[in-house]
Amino acid sequence: MIEDLIKYNSSLTPNAIRLENLEKLKASRTKPIVTGQQVGLFLTPALCLHKAYSAIKLAKSKNTITIFWLQTEDHDFEEIRKYNFLDNNFELKSLELEKRENISSISNLDLKSELKTLKEQLNKNFNIDTELDFSGGNISEVFANLLNSLSKEHGIIFIDPVKVNVAFHAKEIYKSCIVNLKEISSE
Repeated sequence: MIEDLIKYNSSLTPNAIRLENLEKLKASRTKPIVTGQQVGLFLTPALCLHKAYSAIKLAKSKNTITIFWLQTEDHDFEEIRKYNFLDNNFELKSLELEKRENISSISNLDLKSELKTLKEQLNKNFNIDTELDFSGGNISEVFANLLNSLSKEHGIIFIDPVKVNVAFHAKEIYKSCIVNLKEISSE
């Protein structure tokens, strides 16, 4: 699974510290601190940032690394389609993605055509720090790159379970649990 993690993280905006952390994970039996969140527009909800920074702080105290699980297996597009916020005048504003039908996973949700417009609308209401990275073609990459741009000095490793194919890598764990069900349930 580490090779798939490296491949996925290499597709994101480069981060030397994240690459070092991937090498640490590959070279040893590092026990990372893992947190995550369903991906949404512009790192919503705000709880996402709290989770990320809490995990970073805990990882620092344990001298280990942080992994952020990008929950993309969800198909509830309506839940993540809108971004509500208060502008500089404390007026409620909303940005939203175009409606889409029959989405099986938000992992591959293509934002290329809408990203420039969304960023312009957001910039109209706030003075966006130009260092924020809105690059990527799909919502998973945009979310990871944006969170990375806010926390690059910590080198968070990102995992999109669809892109890293977690189900394939976990099949032996699932199989072992089924085979050893009596043993496991008696403990």
